[in-house]
Amino acid sequence: MSKLSSLKPGQKAHLNDLSQDSVLAQRLAATGLMPGHELDLQHKMPLGGPVLCRFPSGKVGIRRADAHKLHVTTTDISPSHP
Repeated sequence: MSKLSSLKPGQKAHLNDLSQDSVLAQRLAATGLMPGHELDLQHKMPLGGPVLCRFPSGKVGIRRADAHKLHVTTTDISPSHP
């Protein structure tokens, strides 16, 4: 299990349980991102900025501090870059 903040752009992962932080879980649920969804880390903003993730129902920017709280299980070994 890894943290979302440790993924590299292009890596895919499944979001694990969000029970550790109910406020964060509610915020992500409002965007449609739920535990079990596969997400694709699209971009990491520089200087500790947010990460941009794509998931089945859209895209969302997640603060780096929040991304550090989110546990994911990677679904691929290495990121693919076109």
